[in-house]
Amino acid sequence: MVTLDEKRKIHAKNLEKAVQEILKKFSDKAERISIFGSYARGRRDLFTDLDVLIIMKSNKPFLERLRDILNLGPKSRCRYIMVYSRRI
Repeated sequence: MVTLDEKRKIHAKNLEKAVQEILKKFSDKAERISIFGSYARGRRDLFTDLDVLIIMKSNKPFLERLRDILNLGPKSRCRYIMVYSRRI
């Protein structure tokens, strides 16, 4: 049986893994990646999700850019995701 403390540690590791996956996948394409909300304030409990803003150069439509993030998988715990491209 997994204890509550073990669940918290697993969840915190999954959040950190999701941040690393986002940075790995988008850092070369993004002009800016911002994590905001409770995770950015240091909260790492079982109710914490990731709030992510990515500004990147892309010719893809908004929904395709959003799908790229969502395809990171359910463990990413991204809840509020904004992927914007500057208009040229």
